[in-house]
Amino acid sequence: MAGVFGCYVHVPFCERICHYCDFAKTAIYDKDRGQEYFAHLAAHLRTWTEWLRDQTEFTGFSSVFFGGGTPGLFPYEIAHLLEAIGAVIQHG
Repeated sequence: MAGVFGCYVHVPFCERICHYCDFAKTAIYDKDRGQEYFAHLAAHLRTWTEWLRDQTEFTGFSSVFFGGGTPGLFPYEIAHLLEAIGAVIQHG
């Protein structure tokens, strides 16, 4: 199996619910809840990249896409998650 994968990060927090969206979401914007979510994402990232290395020839991500609700509500958390993604790729 190929060694490079795309990475999609879903952010389920929205300022308001759009009628056309079918993704998991909530309009309950809570900064603490968002920070906790991103902390769990970083741990999840480590778990999955370990699994990818064990099961495939994983060498890194070809792209990182943020989608879902309103990722722009969490610039600080996204910056830290990108640092975690970089650390996983560089240091395993």
